[in-house]
Amino acid sequence: MVCYSFYDTLISYIKSTKGIVQLVAVLSILSIVTGVSTLTGAAKINFIADQLPLSATESAGFTGALTGFLLFLTSYGLRRRWRAAWYVSLFLVPTVTIQGVLQSSIFSTPLVLLSLVVFVILLSKDGVFDRNVTLTDTQIAAGLALVGAQAYGTIGTYSLRNEFRGINTLLDTFYFTLVTGSTVGYGDVTPIPESGFARLFALSVLIVSTATFAIALGTLLTPAIENRFTVLY
Repeated sequence: MVCYSFYDTLISYIKSTKGIVQLVAVLSILSIVTGVSTLTGAAKINFIADQLPLSATESAGFTGALTGFLLFLTSYGLRRRWRAAWYVSLFLVPTVTIQGVLQSSIFSTPLVLLSLVVFVILLSKDGVFDRNVTLTDTQIAAGLALVGAQAYGTIGTYSLRNEFRGINTLLDTFYFTLVTGSTVGYGDVTPIPESGFARLFALSVLIVSTATFAIALGTLLTPAIENRFTVLY
């Protein structure tokens, strides 16, 4: 009788909205742990790892940790029953499954099994997550400006790639724009000293990206913070 009662309670919890949100959060953390363990050389499932190139396993580890972080953010949207968060989860959870198989680490089995369970439950919750995300015109403009600044730096740097050291692919230019805009600036990609135009362009990327990021962050997050304080006080 006790076993049946525990089983019924467990099933009811899993089927509840709170349960699925927490399962998604747990899955996201497990994805991050699996990704980090793969990159740090955790024990492998040999019969799978032997069939895969090392680059595929390492790429799955890096992207797996990133996907886990994104999924954790998505769990907040699910908690608020946002429809958009549900759609994003339906994309990210199968991605976690594939990454778990490719990583073939000792954490892959629980990761893959949990992701399959979460995906099935999410599909059954179609009608629960029915709230639309409403953004103001200012927030939409800020988001588009952020995308535009990244595109400006990426496309512009790629067109001037012959005047930069360390630029070979479009991914290199995306990386350069991102680290420049974040003011990290690792120094592995730099304009050649002979090109004054490339140096001016790099400076423009720094100014545009940094300013746009600061404005977008304030515009997008300030209303959420204000609403939070309103609820608390």
